[in-house]
Amino acid sequence: MTHLLFSLINNMAVVLVVAYLVTRATWFEKTLGGKVDAEAQVKIGLIFALLGSYGTLSGTTVLNAAANTRYIGPLIGGLLGGPLAGLTAGCLAALHVRYFGNDIAMLPSVISTITAGLAGGIFHACTTRRTGTHLEVTGATLFAMVVQIFHQSLLLLLIRPFATAWELVNAIGIPMFLANAIGTGIFFYFLSNTNQERLTRQQRDHYLGQKQKIEGELSVAKDIQMSMVPKMHPRAPEWPEGSLYASLRSAREVGGDFYDFYLDPEGKLIVTIGDVSDKGVPAALFMAETRTLLKGMCEPGQMPHELLERVNRELEDGNALSMFVTLFLAKLDFATGELWFSSAGHNPPLIVRQGRRVEWLKLPPGMVLGAFATSTFTTERIVLAPGDTLLAYTDGVTEAMNPEGRMYSENRLETTLQGMAGGTPQELVEGLDASVKAFARGAVQSDDVTLIAVRYKGRG
Repeated sequence: MTHLLFSLINNMAVVLVVAYLVTRATWFEKTLGGKVDAEAQVKIGLIFALLGSYGTLSGTTVLNAAANTRYIGPLIGGLLGGPLAGLTAGCLAALHVRYFGNDIAMLPSVISTITAGLAGGIFHACTTRRTGTHLEVTGATLFAMVVQIFHQSLLLLLIRPFATAWELVNAIGIPMFLANAIGTGIFFYFLSNTNQERLTRQQRDHYLGQKQKIEGELSVAKDIQMSMVPKMHPRAPEWPEGSLYASLRSAREVGGDFYDFYLDPEGKLIVTIGDVSDKGVPAALFMAETRTLLKGMCEPGQMPHELLERVNRELEDGNALSMFVTLFLAKLDFATGELWFSSAGHNPPLIVRQGRRVEWLKLPPGMVLGAFATSTFTTERIVLAPGDTLLAYTDGVTEAMNPEGRMYSENRLETTLQGMAGGTPQELVEGLDASVKAFARGAVQSDDVTLIAVRYKGRG
């Protein structure tokens, strides 16, 4: 009995290999989802009929009857392709038994072979076609066991004398029962894995498609965002009494940093630089709102702290996401060199005195914008001498990290700026940005990097 079992399992292995290769075919893709067209049904019926015939040919003769794995082909064909495929596989495999077989179990074998294919096909029509889900391994194995029990029952009913039938069932019953059940279970285990691969591919393709779509939308969003920021090229803004240069490098497709500059109704230069608390699209939208409010609420004779207070109240009203923005705002009078400035929790800028000495600008205290409607701010005043340069930045500069986790730091910023103190605003901004990149040495940029430099030339 053990020898017969191993012989059947060995024969069944060939059937399984071929059946598995069928499941990898391109045309079989729809079948994995339970959707089988007529062409696929015919292909499945013919292929699994051949596998049924191979099961017959590779069988072993025991007591003038064939012990084989014939039923795996029609059974699986029906479970995969439906009634047409199962009936085709069962009939063709049974026809092979009828015309090429010559044993006492021929009639029971013909009946059970056809029944196996048809039963599998009916089950497919009732469940798989409706749900799109094939039998699990356990269910398929039990189904094969039922078919084998049916076959052995036919042997007992149709073979005479009964003693011969009983002897045959005792000899081949358990090995055929186990071989067919194990073979069917293994195949559906393969099928389950193949189907999982299909679902994984679909999920991957969907994810990649969505990712590509989002990246395209973010690219457009970045273009829109950058269109809000004044351009430095082909030529940076310059006035007889001063010049400036700025750069913005986002950590993501869109970010929360921004800068702006414009002349107010009195001809004074307004300069702003800000950093929203978040990143991505929400930060970009909050940035756009902040920039619009700053520019739209600017009035003649208004001090920086007054503008910040008005903007803060507007931002706080309806700020459901509890976002906030740090901001530095300055107003430069070209006639006198007077610089009025206020801060909403922003990093302190630096002053390059006539291209020689670098010093930190002492900022008045101030809460971030958008947090509390009652926040108040203070305006301070200094006088710039001809040749002095104001350099403002966001914390993406000082907090930029290298692969070892060290930050660029305010000390490094001051030292680097001191080394290029005589440069133009463009040289200062581009030099500092290059210094930050070199320091990071390819480490992932965790925050937006924004710089703006304003030089007061004075009226000669």
